Amino acid sequence: MRNKGYLMVELMIAVLITSLLTIITGIKLKNYEGDDRIYMSEFLLCKAEAMAKKTTSVLKTGTSIKSRYPVYFNKNGSINQAQTIYLKSGRMIVSLGSGYYLYEK
Repeated sequence: MRNKGYLMVELMIAVLITSLLTIITGIKLKNYEGDDRIYMSEFLLCKAEAMAKKTTSVLKTGTSIKSRYPVYFNKNGSINQAQTIYLKSGRMIVSLGSGYYLYEK
């Protein structure tokens, strides 16, 4: 007579499936936010580089970043033009002058 309950193999399969689904969805969510954070870090690094070297610095956009105009920082760290830069999972609204930005998902 069989006991009413789950076999160990059935439980292991259920745990395996839920673990795989969690890992796959977790990596995708982290990847998008990570790319946006990397771009924002590069934005601030480019600004700091322009101020440190007292030269014009250009921020390069990749294939996943959509910007209407190139982003330039002058020797004071001021940006050349206010604009909205569309990232993978949000957008970055850059104000003219000091180059402050607002990130929206």
